[in-house]
Amino acid sequence: MRRGLTVVAAMLSAMAITACSPDGTRAGNGAQQWDASAPAEEPSLPQSANANSRLPASTQDRAYDAARQQLLSALSGGSSRERLAALMLQGRVPGAQSAEVLVGLLLADGGRDPLVATQALNACASWEACPREQVLALTAGLATEDARLQLLRLAISEPGAHEALWEAAAQAPAYVDPIRLHWAALLEATEPLATTAALDHRRAVEGLAVAHAVAMPDLTMMKNRCPVAEEVNDRVLQCRQLALLMAESSNMLTASVGLLFLRRQALSPAEAEPWNQLYRQLSWQAQLATPVIDAEAAYPRQMARLGERGAITWLLRQRGLPLSPPPHWQPGQPTGY
Repeated sequence: MRRGLTVVAAMLSAMAITACSPDGTRAGNGAQQWDASAPAEEPSLPQSANANSRLPASTQDRAYDAARQQLLSALSGGSSRERLAALMLQGRVPGAQSAEVLVGLLLADGGRDPLVATQALNACASWEACPREQVLALTAGLATEDARLQLLRLAISEPGAHEALWEAAAQAPAYVDPIRLHWAALLEATEPLATTAALDHRRAVEGLAVAHAVAMPDLTMMKNRCPVAEEVNDRVLQCRQLALLMAESSNMLTASVGLLFLRRQALSPAEAEPWNQLYRQLSWQAQLATPVIDAEAAYPRQMARLGERGAITWLLRQRGLPLSPPPHWQPGQPTGY
């Protein structure tokens, strides 16, 4: 669990070079706070126990590994979503050798599952023989609700369709967090492994690591289409809208990337200031949480319920740590805690 947040904190610090206002000045004092509340119907980690909870840890681990292999075999013969979960847990996603299989799962699913659609679109971009028109047709309905899926569709479309898909992405109501989407599916698929609190925690941590490995966002398109703004035009407004959707994400990295692009689109230090302050706050929270996250056994449950940003807010409050940085603190500097 800590490893994933360490990656986020490191990436935030690496991006801190852009934490300045457009004129090169450093971010100002103070910070706006983002306070999370629990979204509806988010999967929660089950609390279950049986006779296995009395077994020695090594015996539990062997039993878990055996049960995991049996589960993978069962998932491999299930629905498109279950087969995708098995592929992810086996480390076969992403991978060029799995591209045809992933697209085949979408064809079998008929474009109903956003998780399957995500990985099929990713695979199609790297598979020369991909039936792109069919993939685009099957994912059109899901993409109307998700800017991220529209951008993935743009990546495999003909150049003549790029502007229409870009505009559709900017008009979508949400940018669905891919890491949370994948982790929720993995939690659902591995629920039979949660026979003790310790094994429940293990499969949650493993699932989150897999989700980070298979669902990290590709920023190339946003970087190419959203350079530093020099004037307000339709492209800048579209970039701002997409960045706002990302900044509202429950995922630390996705939200921070959204704030990064909002600052690139600001035309003055005053316009960039609110985004600078929110970025400082996210960086501060990630750095504070990283050293203590593994010591909090309830964190995975809170993350499944609240999302990553909400869980970190909860964790810092549990530890009595401040949610906002001191006035002159900048990302990458020691926190003093």
